[in-house]
Amino acid sequence: MWVQYGAIKRDALDALLLYRMGDFYELFLEDAVEASAILGITLTARNKGEDVPIPMCGVPFHSATNYINRLLQAGKRVAICEQTEDPGVTKGIVKREIVRVVSPGMAYDSDSLDAGQNNFMVVLAPDEIAGQGAYCVADVSTGLIEFSTYAGLEQLRDDLSLIRAREIAAPSSFVGTNAWLELIEQVGPEFFSCITPAPDFYFSQGPSDLCQHFQVLNLEGFGLSSDHPALNVVSATYRIIREAQKQGDLKHLQPPSPRKREGFVQLDETTVEHLDLFPKPGQNPAESVFHHLDRTCTAMGARRLREILSRPLATKDAILSRQSTVNELKQTPSLLRRIRGELTGIRDLERLTAKVGLRTAGPRDLQALQLVFEKLPAIKTHLVDGKSALLKAIESKINPFSDLHSYLALRLRDELPANTREGNIFRQGWNGQLDELIVLTDDARSLLTEMEERERTSTGISSLKIKYNRVFGYFIEITNSNLGNVPAHYIRKQTTANGERYLTEELKKFEEKILSAQEKKIALEELLFQQALNRISEESQGILATARELALLDALASMSEAAHEHGYEAPEITDENLLEIEDGRHPALEKLVGRDRFIANSSAFTAKERAFLITGPNMAGKSTYMRQVALITLLAHVGSLVPAKSARVGLVDRIATRVGASDRIGRGQSTFMVEMNEMARILRQSSARSLLIIDEIGRGTSTF
Repeated sequence: MWVQYGAIKRDALDALLLYRMGDFYELFLEDAVEASAILGITLTARNKGEDVPIPMCGVPFHSATNYINRLLQAGKRVAICEQTEDPGVTKGIVKREIVRVVSPGMAYDSDSLDAGQNNFMVVLAPDEIAGQGAYCVADVSTGLIEFSTYAGLEQLRDDLSLIRAREIAAPSSFVGTNAWLELIEQVGPEFFSCITPAPDFYFSQGPSDLCQHFQVLNLEGFGLSSDHPALNVVSATYRIIREAQKQGDLKHLQPPSPRKREGFVQLDETTVEHLDLFPKPGQNPAESVFHHLDRTCTAMGARRLREILSRPLATKDAILSRQSTVNELKQTPSLLRRIRGELTGIRDLERLTAKVGLRTAGPRDLQALQLVFEKLPAIKTHLVDGKSALLKAIESKINPFSDLHSYLALRLRDELPANTREGNIFRQGWNGQLDELIVLTDDARSLLTEMEERERTSTGISSLKIKYNRVFGYFIEITNSNLGNVPAHYIRKQTTANGERYLTEELKKFEEKILSAQEKKIALEELLFQQALNRISEESQGILATARELALLDALASMSEAAHEHGYEAPEITDENLLEIEDGRHPALEKLVGRDRFIANSSAFTAKERAFLITGPNMAGKSTYMRQVALITLLAHVGSLVPAKSARVGLVDRIATRVGASDRIGRGQSTFMVEMNEMARILRQSSARSLLIIDEIGRGTSTF
């Protein structure tokens, strides 16, 4: 066993190895020391009496998920090693293999994931030229794969601030070098809390594995030509995922697509933070804009709304396409109510499909898919009543999957177990072999009752009972007062305080037959369950395409619901270089202080008057006024309605903020230096079409 463990641990590399032994996952040596400290579990040892005891600790396999999630939260990678042979029929040591490597950026269990956020891993491939390179961002839990290049570390920092990856992987030869440490220092250590070195050859083997997976000759159709800077990093990302997810066909992985900057208003980390777009750790969620727009009915809709807010549109047609849909739904509350009614209760179709591809789905996950498919025809019917082009496009792209729904509805029972080992997954009537086993196992109780009644009659013992437990199997239980009536052919099995337990030849044969049938039934159901996963997996890309449309529909309906609730109006979007807001309001603050107490403010920027200096005493509302101008502009660019009586919004290419006082003493930068660097950066990146919010700058210690 120790030789086997050593070989498997070498394959696990730097991951903590959970080595399955019976009903426990065991950890040994350094893994045990580290895991016991993180999990707060007892550290013991094997060979305690010898000179070099072996540290070890363990967790029960049936509750391992909670422990694994805590290790992931600590930034650790975990290799899960299972027994891949039946110990009951194996001679010698049981074969074991690593079936999956889980890491913060490649978590798959719903308990370890935030339902409303993507779980991103970024794979970096820095170029030899300092400050340039390519990266790939992947979410294994939804199948998303996107790629991009960056020209300068400031651009990489802006991208990573919006992605918020839980894990970053890079070539092992680069990780730890001076160039790598400098990259972390310049981009920001906060983005590199979990770093995974990947083998260098992953980045040099070319796209053959990826081409084979998507069954294409090359990746040019995905925007990756043979000389594209991101080609190798995308190929490396697939290898990293493939090596980590050793089970499953990964058919839920979507074809790689470019993560474009063109067509979007550019936001940086500082802007997103200072405008309070999203809730911050420890902050009241109601202080964020997202909280007041999030009326989504599904987890995938919440993720899409978050993406929409973080990537405002920069082209008029795209903005108006969304805005007209949001406005139509607001003005037709019956249609909005019907759509939201169907979306309510729909499970996370993206992550359900991923679980099928990763082979981690359980019976109840298939039932959740069945219920989603059941609702799709009604959603399409409601969307037919929509007039906007976007609603019609969404309707046309939603596939109702009638065949797949019928396939699942025919097979799955109404009440399903949590896992396949419990059995009772499938109905009768569609598989003859399964029907026979179901009848045999379901009739066991009635057969047992008949046998019990016969034995009572033949022995004259009215209190005779036939019982079962997992240790002794089936037995006849007779109390002490009736032992004188026990027939000679009864075989004594066990003595208890109140009586004796017996066997008969008939009962032994019955037990063999029933237990054998139960095992055969469970084995057959597990086989049929895998066939069902294969059937669904074949449709993964189509299911994910429909999921994307449902997520978009949910996000748009959410914005409509919020606009109706908060009294938002549709802004006019113009190519003119102007910004006119009548009675504008701050979307979060007006809800915190009360709509009746919030004083609305107007603004008017023209081609001639493009800069305003806002002055006044403390607590006069200067910061609120400035930020609400930026937020109304941002909401207009995502296609949302805005908190104002009316607005004319000219297209912008960037929204940037410089707010408050902070220093970076660890990097040798004073408050003044931080402000100057931020301003220099804003000015380098901005154009005449940018909206800048500069809330105090250049404060020093002067007495003037």
